[in-house]
Amino acid sequence: MKKITTIILAACLAAPLIAQDNAAEQTTKSNINQTDSALFLRLGLGYGSVVYGSSNNNSTSELGGGPSFSGDAAVLWNWKLVAAELSFVGANISNTEVTVNGVTTKNEGSGFLWFLDPKIGVKLFSKPGDMGHTFLYGGLRVWGFSRSLTSTETSGVKTTYSPEDKTSGSAVGWIAGVRDLSTYKLGSGDWSLLFQWGVFVDSAPLKEVTENDSKVTLQDPSGLGLGYEVGLGAANENSGLAIYLNYKVDVAVTLFDSPTKLFGTGIGHYYLTVAKQLDL
Repeated sequence: MKKITTIILAACLAAPLIAQDNAAEQTTKSNINQTDSALFLRLGLGYGSVVYGSSNNNSTSELGGGPSFSGDAAVLWNWKLVAAELSFVGANISNTEVTVNGVTTKNEGSGFLWFLDPKIGVKLFSKPGDMGHTFLYGGLRVWGFSRSLTSTETSGVKTTYSPEDKTSGSAVGWIAGVRDLSTYKLGSGDWSLLFQWGVFVDSAPLKEVTENDSKVTLQDPSGLGLGYEVGLGAANENSGLAIYLNYKVDVAVTLFDSPTKLFGTGIGHYYLTVAKQLDL
């Protein structure tokens, strides 16, 4: 397993370098990356799983998961190597299932989870005629959630909440990572094979949550967030248009000193993403 992981990691890290060799062999008839400044826009629509809930001191899980839709949008601007990006991910939280000691509880409700990340960094490995690049960044992680629970059902016994049981919260912290997009020319046409990957780490702990209009302060909170993404598709490097399928995981966890020791939420979603590069 370690060998497989090492091979995959090495392939991801080598991708931009291999793509640069490929780009050097291409003609420069493309209008992409012919100026010092550009915008790289992307928009993705996704579906997958969302996780939401808490876990207590004796490791008995109260975390639950369920199906979810999401959107992922970003704008990356660069001037030569200097780059800045604003990205946003929003996902709904619908019905979830929670299993504790072999007993499953079904939760019915609605909610929303979001991540907003303003980042600065460097855009590397850009070449005339090639959409490929590597964005190395650091910045702010701003995220939040809201959840309205209408009913729960355990062992056939259903409990309805009227009014709804509401919980919400938000936090600000830091994020750092790398995101790469590499292209590989397919024959003599305008289309190229596209490979995309990224990894990041963040820390943005919740300091308080609101439960039914009452604020609850979390004691000594600390945060840990992890995420990755990988995708495959095609790019037309004459027009600067790309379309690809990618899978993205983004998880935010807060640890704190209380009878409940952990709060976590996040997504694991498949996206259909469209990207467009505009030289300025």
